[in-house]
Amino acid sequence: MLPVPPASRTPPPSNLPPRRPPTWPERIAALRTDPAFATHLDLLAAAEQAAPTATNALSMARLPDLEAAVRARVGHGTGWAVVTTFVEPGADARALRAAYLDFDRLGEWTGKQSTTVVERRGDVTVVRSDGIRTAFGLRFGARWRFETRVVERDGLQALVTRKVDDPDTISMVETRGLLLLVPEAGGVRSVETSASLLDYEVPALLQKLAAGMALNEMKARSVGIRTHWREYVGN
Repeated sequence: MLPVPPASRTPPPSNLPPRRPPTWPERIAALRTDPAFATHLDLLAAAEQAAPTATNALSMARLPDLEAAVRARVGHGTGWAVVTTFVEPGADARALRAAYLDFDRLGEWTGKQSTTVVERRGDVTVVRSDGIRTAFGLRFGARWRFETRVVERDGLQALVTRKVDDPDTISMVETRGLLLLVPEAGGVRSVETSASLLDYEVPALLQKLAAGMALNEMKARSVGIRTHWREYVGN
């Protein structure tokens, strides 16, 4: 008869302290060497600078240095770069991410149905965006297609966005976006940076108006996401 093995014992509890979550500089340093973010290093740098100042209040600001750098690569056109930050109390990072990815609902929140999902495949969502606007009888804005890729790293939820080729593109030379959602005590810190280049110079008469309209739409989108993210819990 084979001997009966002794009853298994529960291993003693570990005396190691709980793992400290990485700081923002540590996270950014890790992402900077991550191939998934290789084409978005300037956006990462802007996010690193803006993240520590995020509060419960929604904050939006243009990034003139980044706008100039984007324009300099081509030598003409209009650069547009923005950083948006907030800390959402009690939020779920995955639910916030799902709300950001619901592009078909964007019109409900902004009053302008400017984005339509074309395809979803795995972690990638392909979207058609129509940002053509008219004011004082003048037409401005752009139309383009982009893809947003979901990236998860050590609790961080990220969306990495880039323009893709489309024969129906109007005026958009390039556009890239980066969203970082990081859980922390009491909520989720959200930092979103983007940079785009239009192939024309916005007339001086329209510059302030066009910027105001674009920022208002971006603000309405952020407010909609913050208002409705709970509907996406479990997605």
